[in-house]
Amino acid sequence: MKKTKRMIQYNRNRSKILLALILTFLLTLTSTGFAYARAGGGESFGDGGFDSGSSSSGDFGGSGWSTTSGNGSGINNDGVGCSTFVIIIIIIVIVILASRRKGGSGPGGPTVSDTPITPDHSSMQSEQVNDGLKALKKTDPQFDEQKFKTYSKKVFMSVQEGWTNRDQAVCRPFMSEEVYQSHQMQIENMKKNKTINVLENIVVGSTNIVRVDMGEEYHKIAVKIRASMKDYKVKEGAPEKIIEGTKEQTPPFTEYWVFIRRSTLKTKLKSGLFDRKCPNCGAPIEVSVSGICKYCDANVVNGDYDWVLSEIIQKSEWVD
Repeated sequence: MKKTKRMIQYNRNRSKILLALILTFLLTLTSTGFAYARAGGGESFGDGGFDSGSSSSGDFGGSGWSTTSGNGSGINNDGVGCSTFVIIIIIIVIVILASRRKGGSGPGGPTVSDTPITPDHSSMQSEQVNDGLKALKKTDPQFDEQKFKTYSKKVFMSVQEGWTNRDQAVCRPFMSEEVYQSHQMQIENMKKNKTINVLENIVVGSTNIVRVDMGEEYHKIAVKIRASMKDYKVKEGAPEKIIEGTKEQTPPFTEYWVFIRRSTLKTKLKSGLFDRKCPNCGAPIEVSVSGICKYCDANVVNGDYDWVLSEIIQKSEWVD
């Protein structure tokens, strides 16, 4: 009997120590995170390696895509996700301790879940993308999937460059008005606070088309981008003094960049935004802050002439 009592007391003390260690670890985890700001960013890093496989403009018209956008807002969602994680862990620990106080020793064998196993939709999604691309190529035979993925990477790189330079001239021709204005508001705020968000050593691991929407008015393509970079903030005039972040390379992150184009358009083989030319007049691309071509006065950023970036969706907000 004495031995049994000692074992019970030992288990209770061990449980208390375990709970204390977990709470200490979680409090440390939630208090030391840096809110990465990057262009279009706001998601927690560290969600795995690069994929090995191949700023919103409004409602998607019931296509089933997420209508909640990161919009390049730079708002960090780490706090929400981490807080939820902390609460879940605490609840689990409390349940375990309560079970032991009632005389139990934890799970006592296999259990049957009431929740049905959800089928894997990855192959179905791939078929949907392939069907969408076939439909797109049927209306636009010159559309090239690989070229489009290369174009999306160029846009991604130019947006990061504009963000670091706090000057979006380099990426303005590729951005819809909504995305541009969202980024510009944050850039102006950085200028006001005399801070620079440095994004460097940018590595794009993969760009994959994951959604195609053949709308009546506009066609939309979502590209899943996996990338990593150095992301930190400095003060104007003091580039070596880091005020947020570190010069360490971030773990890979995932974002979904959505491009739109009017449904009646065809791919231009020579004169287009991909070639840094005005898709309307063919002149070297040079637009005003409102997206108007310097040579022909065409608004090239509204999707009426070529593919433009209409939305940036974080992984945590993406709906499959």
